[in-house]
Amino acid sequence: MSVQISGENKENNNQVTYCSLEEYLKMDAKAINELFDNEVGIKISPGTNYMISVFNPSNLQRQIYFNGAQPLHRFISQIHNFIEDYLLENNKGRIYIFSILKGTVYINASIIDGAETENERKDKIKNMLKVCVNYLDRCIAIYMNEQHKKKQAYRTDTTFKELENSINEYIKKVRPILVANM
Repeated sequence: MSVQISGENKENNNQVTYCSLEEYLKMDAKAINELFDNEVGIKISPGTNYMISVFNPSNLQRQIYFNGAQPLHRFISQIHNFIEDYLLENNKGRIYIFSILKGTVYINASIIDGAETENERKDKIKNMLKVCVNYLDRCIAIYMNEQHKKKQAYRTDTTFKELENSINEYIKKVRPILVANM
């Protein structure tokens, strides 16, 4: 089975805005979505999902992490597993893709190559993590305010408490791991 890397790639866009999570939490959802629309070409909504995949050009196989695209509350608690996998194994010759999916549209937000040595992998993953943390912080800020209270409706199949617990885990445990590897 042949798999193509498709989706619009917005990596290396010099117009990307980077703010702290605290700054994003102070912004309203509309302003954050304007950033997404201008930089990535989509607006985040409750149905938006996130995905990490790895493509092996030598055999044209694609592996998708976390059993496919995940909603924000699941993705943010699993992303550190991808980092550990990427950093621990010789993955030269593979291409890693962080994508944002909304309906049938998806954007390849960051693409990096694998590497043979751990130092090379640490260098290569920094850009993807910077993009990933920035976009995840924005997504969190769309649904939460500074006091970590509901700002905007999330998903109908998830309780606000589940989202809040995932965000707290991301802020306290996952985000520090991501930032430490940037």
